[in-house]
Amino acid sequence: MKQITRNYVWWENLDDDIERTVHDSEPYRALRDTAPAPLHSWPWPTEPCTTGREPDVALSERRLCGRLDLLRSDTGEQVHNKQAAQETGSPLSTEKWDGLKDSEGRIHEAEGVKQLIFRGGVAHSIRNIVWKYLLQYYKWDMTSSEIKAYQKKKTEEYYSMKLQWRSITEDQESRFSEYRDRKSLVEKDVNRTDRTHNFYAGDNNQNLVTLSDILMTYVMYNFDLGYVQGMSDILAPILLVMGNEVDSFWCFVGFMEKIASNFNMDQADMLSQLAQVHQIISFVCPDFAQYLIQRDSSNMYFCFRWLLVWFKREFSYIDIVKLWEVLWTGLPCINFHLLVAVAILDSEKEVIMNNNYGFAEILKHVNELSMKLDVDSILSAAEGIYHQIISAPHLTNQIRIILGLPTLSTSTNTTDSLESENKEIDAAANSSQLSNGNRKAEETEQIYYRPEMEEVMYHIGLDFNF
Repeated sequence: MKQITRNYVWWENLDDDIERTVHDSEPYRALRDTAPAPLHSWPWPTEPCTTGREPDVALSERRLCGRLDLLRSDTGEQVHNKQAAQETGSPLSTEKWDGLKDSEGRIHEAEGVKQLIFRGGVAHSIRNIVWKYLLQYYKWDMTSSEIKAYQKKKTEEYYSMKLQWRSITEDQESRFSEYRDRKSLVEKDVNRTDRTHNFYAGDNNQNLVTLSDILMTYVMYNFDLGYVQGMSDILAPILLVMGNEVDSFWCFVGFMEKIASNFNMDQADMLSQLAQVHQIISFVCPDFAQYLIQRDSSNMYFCFRWLLVWFKREFSYIDIVKLWEVLWTGLPCINFHLLVAVAILDSEKEVIMNNNYGFAEILKHVNELSMKLDVDSILSAAEGIYHQIISAPHLTNQIRIILGLPTLSTSTNTTDSLESENKEIDAAANSSQLSNGNRKAEETEQIYYRPEMEEVMYHIGLDFNF
């Protein structure tokens, strides 16, 4: 109903007004006290369906509204796989959410809730509640009274940490260089974070002060990591949704638990994820992977910003909050954000290849996609790629490990084959990282000193301060 209404009219708080009108209607009152049907969470497939006979490909093509891709097995045989257009559902609504709680406020069907969120996201009216569960601030089996006591405890803990840095005097700060440098970086980044958005626009904006306070408190919470550029991008939408300093902090902590390794100084995890994106592309779209190798672009550095802040700068606020809550479900596999990156590249590969783009042109093209991507289409394509991968008869353990799928037991010959495959991929990735034909630095050299990485950071709008 809300979606149909938005096709014709719109006003502020439209969703809330529609929900209020429905709740006050006679039909709704008659059904309101009816016990809701229980959720049934279905396990996600990790293997192709086997029926004991060859599938009717023609019939499958008629049933699936998607595009047909051809994957090649190790023997060169072409294998039909469907990248079906996955339908999105309606967002998790207030009434659905309330109906999932027991009399004491517990959520028993956490996996079922995640499946609803994966399929349609969360209604904005309850995002500030549901996100606390998705980001593990609250546990799904907490009662309402337990949540109240827990929130009081975490509020006291937050302000205790905040007091630690607020009580540092200028004299102390003058002899505390690490703290001083991080404080300076926070101030610099906050002043340029999403200033075109109304929530953070204008001078003397209290929301910017709150943003800064939360980031400085996180420095005290995790001083080993401290503050690294990009974290303000992660926090900004959370503060907008939560509208509360303490809740925003603990949700930010929950998000950082998932991606903290992205911000490590050696960038090892980021480089690992970039390599995994190329491995997936090599499996799903080998011709494009080969093209990238030939253009010295298989290092995938043009995806760096995507993975660092989980596509924050690529989508509008409306879209990024949906994308994040879908990714937070952990469905349909681990590292689904890598498949999102592959889906974007897959949608642009023809433009890249037809125009014979090299690394610089690919980087420019990718940056220009910002705010031009449709989140529902990308999520649908990413899920299609997932089903395409698990249906492939030549699915390797290498890809299974990346996506957290069960691995196959391997014989000595198979193990040797996998090791050989890994060496080939590593060699291709290494060759693409050469600068002017020179080999990359020795392994003992720190990764973050590579000059080509500085160029990437400059072009994607990040300072080279890792």
